[in-house]
Amino acid sequence: MNETIFSLLAKKHEKDVFVPECKNGPTWTSRNLLIMDAWVMRKSWQHPLVTVYEIKNSRQDFTQDQKWPGYLKYCNEFYFACPQGLIQPNELSAEVGLYWASKNMKKLYLKKKAAHRRIEIPTELYIYIIMCRAKIDNEIMINKSSKAYWEQWLKNKQIDREFGYHLRGKIADRIDEEILNVRKENTRLAEQISRFERIERVLEQLGLDITKDSRFYIENKIRNLPSSQAVLQSIDGLMTDLARLKKEIEKEGEKINIAK
Repeated sequence: MNETIFSLLAKKHEKDVFVPECKNGPTWTSRNLLIMDAWVMRKSWQHPLVTVYEIKNSRQDFTQDQKWPGYLKYCNEFYFACPQGLIQPNELSAEVGLYWASKNMKKLYLKKKAAHRRIEIPTELYIYIIMCRAKIDNEIMINKSSKAYWEQWLKNKQIDREFGYHLRGKIADRIDEEILNVRKENTRLAEQISRFERIERVLEQLGLDITKDSRFYIENKIRNLPSSQAVLQSIDGLMTDLARLKKEIEKEGEKINIAK
């Protein structure tokens, strides 16, 4: 029955980009791999609507499925598709839509419209579709003299070009975002390093070496200093912070060089 509903969906979207059993990334690198029954993108540069379908053919499959909320980040609209009456509209949240197949399994009809969500589809999904699912036509075009053939060829070239612009823009935005995040993290680490160095200088003036002296020894020596209570309050948790800072600096040290 799944195959019949799947065929109806494929027919409904025969003019769109239709990707059956679409993964959210390559199998060999994705830790949280998801497989959508059907991922669809309308061929429109201005409005490239992305829709995901999850097909259900039994109540148990529907009630026990906990994976589908993860599909929402990969589409503007999400629908369940099932035999008539299997899922009721009032069982679904406001953002989820529903298609029923007719009793004779000859057509689909909309039972509940999905809410349209304006989201940025993760770039990794587009890369997966292009690298793992798209088939590039390498045919050498000879003896293709009909007007209809060349009109269709030009139309397909325009669609491919628009999709390429769209994808390149998303990849560039993602790279800029990652660079900005790294710079912010480097600024934070630089501030921590500066604080670490100031603390280290203060301890050295007190005759303490944080690389050799134990925490117990340092705390005892501080307690015996004049105004020890004020000193202890000002450096409360100092040794814990120092240990954490050293680990973060060792782990993130390479990122500091990138920011420079």
